[in-house]
Amino acid sequence: MISMFMTDNRGKNQNGSSLTKILVMILLALLAVVLGMVLGILYRSRNAQAHKEQKTPQITEEARMDTSDAALLKLTADAGNAYIDETLFLGDSNTVRFMTFEDEDGYTFTTADNTIAAVGMSAGGITTLYCEQFTYGTYTMSQAAEILKPRRILMTFGTNDLNPDTKTDDFIGMYEEQIKAVEKSYPYADLIINSIPPCGEMTHYEKVSIDQIRDFNSAILAMCTKNGWKFLNSFEALADEKTGYAKDEYIEYDGIHYNADGLAAMFRYIRTHAYLSEDRRPEKPDQSVFDELIGPIIEMFETDPLTNEAFDPEVLNPVMEQAGENSWQQVPAYSEDSPQGPVYDEPAYEEPQEPANDSGTAEEPDGSDGGIELPEVPLEP
Repeated sequence: MISMFMTDNRGKNQNGSSLTKILVMILLALLAVVLGMVLGILYRSRNAQAHKEQKTPQITEEARMDTSDAALLKLTADAGNAYIDETLFLGDSNTVRFMTFEDEDGYTFTTADNTIAAVGMSAGGITTLYCEQFTYGTYTMSQAAEILKPRRILMTFGTNDLNPDTKTDDFIGMYEEQIKAVEKSYPYADLIINSIPPCGEMTHYEKVSIDQIRDFNSAILAMCTKNGWKFLNSFEALADEKTGYAKDEYIEYDGIHYNADGLAAMFRYIRTHAYLSEDRRPEKPDQSVFDELIGPIIEMFETDPLTNEAFDPEVLNPVMEQAGENSWQQVPAYSEDSPQGPVYDEPAYEEPQEPANDSGTAEEPDGSDGGIELPEVPLEP
C-alpha cells in the first residue's frame, strides 16, 4: 500500500512539473512575442524619425546662400512701386499670377505692360516661344525685350524644368544660353535672375523635388556670378525655416502655385532687395509702343510638363477669388492651327486719302508717314 501511494504521488508530482514547464514555456513565448512587437515599434519609430530628418531640408544656410557673393542681392530700403513698374517680368505660371492676383490695395502686382509669361513654360522657351502680342506681330521674350526697352529684366524660370532625369549642369547650360540671348537682344537692361520658388511639403507633381530646387538655385547663383548678373533669392521669403518647404499659408492646393499672400511676400522681397544702378538705356520706350501692345498669350500649352496630362483649368487660367476689374484678362488663346512663328494681322485695305489744306486742295506729301516707327520684323522665326 505504502509503495503504491508513493508511486501515485510521484506520478502526480511529475504531471504537475510537466504542466508548470508548459505554462512557463507559454509565458516565455508570449513575452518573446510582446518584446518583438515593442522592439519592432521602436525600430519603425526610429526609422520614421530618421527619414523625416532626412526629408526635411536644413535651409537656414543654403536657402540664404553665400551672403558674401557679389551677385546675391542684399537687403535694401523699399524701392517702391516705381521699381516694379520699370521692371520687365519674364516667367511661367507663377509669373502669370502677377497679373491676375491682386494686392491688399486691389491692384494686380504687375500689368501686361511689364509682364510676359505663359503657363507651363520652361526656360528653353525664352527664345523659341512666340507669346508676346502686338498689333503688328507676335514675338518671343528675347525679341520683345528689345521692343519694350525695360530698365531691368527679372526672370523666374525652372519649375517646369524639374525632373529627376535632368542634371543640374544640363539645366544651367540651357538657361544660361537663353539669358545670354536676352542680353544680346537688349544689352541695356540690368538682368536679375530669380530663384525657383520652394514647393509645398505635399504636391501633386511627382517630378517636383525640394532638393532639386535647392540644387538648381545654388547653380543659378554660380551662373549669375560667372556672367555678372544679379541673383534674387526670394526662396528665403517663401520658405518655412523649420520645414524648408513653402509656407502653408502661401501655397495653393497643388503645392507649387502661390496665392495672393505668397505673391505679396515675394514682391515685398523684390522691392527690399532692389538693384538700383545707373539707367543705361539710350532711350526709353515711347507710349506708342504700349498703345500697340496686346499682351502675353498665357495659354500656349495644353499639356502640363510636370504631369504629362491636361492642365488643371485653375492652373491654366488662374483668377484670384473676388478679383476686381484690374485683373488681367486672357487674350485670344493660342491654337494649334496658328503659325509657329510671328503672326502678322493684315489690316483691311483702304484707299489712301490725300490730306486737304485750308483751301480744300490736296497738300504735297512731305515724305513723312506720320505714324510710329515699327521695329524690324524677322522674316523667319
